[in-house]
Amino acid sequence: MKATSDPDHRRGTPKLMKLLFVALSCFFLFALPTGCNTPFRMDSYDSSANGQTVRCSVGSKFNVRLMVSVGSGTQWKIADVDSSVLRMDPNPKMVFNVVVGGLARIYTYYYLFTPVAPGNTTLHMDLVKIDTGEVLESLELKVEVK
Repeated sequence: MKATSDPDHRRGTPKLMKLLFVALSCFFLFALPTGCNTPFRMDSYDSSANGQTVRCSVGSKFNVRLMVSVGSGTQWKIADVDSSVLRMDPNPKMVFNVVVGGLARIYTYYYLFTPVAPGNTTLHMDLVKIDTGEVLESLELKVEVK
């Protein structure tokens, strides 16, 4: 069998190369700078940070990322925080996640906090059943604001 001397045969067609270039450009332009679906570019903490100390300065912001299963009838609530030191944005950002081929539907909430004065406080959040108020899980972060 005779080898082909067609240059497009060896490198792929120009249209395919252009399509690949556009796809990769879109990925690098949109996915990487946003942290692949992270709505805030700042320090972020989740339930694995339970018991840790957050050190920050007045005016800097951080978020706490917590997940809730759609059908669980639960929500996260702030149980305790000194609002003279740390304030929460009243409207957490919600991102809908589909996991394992669409079998699990989970919401990720991003709670945004702003240190407003120097001091120390403990941020305590509970995952509670909406109908009974039963606490299923807790998150506690010590916050030191300089």
